[in-house]
Amino acid sequence: MEVLGIVDVPACSWLLTLLLFCLSVYLYSKYKLSFWSRLGVPHPKPTLFKGLSPLMKDGVGEFDLKMHSTYDKVVGYVLC
Repeated sequence: MEVLGIVDVPACSWLLTLLLFCLSVYLYSKYKLSFWSRLGVPHPKPTLFKGLSPLMKDGVGEFDLKMHSTYDKVVGYVLC
């Protein structure tokens, strides 16, 4: 495949680049979502790209009350 008429790049290089990009986005997201785990703070486990938004379907107030009753006084959560 020719890029801008200057460089001839094999197709497998594009696939490798795309694969490495997807892998790096996945690993970065996992790292950012494990913030509270690394600090040892109790927290609900967030989903990869939605965070805790599925748990907040009843509203933020209900979510806070549920987290307080589940995890006691200190709880950490990630909003995506």
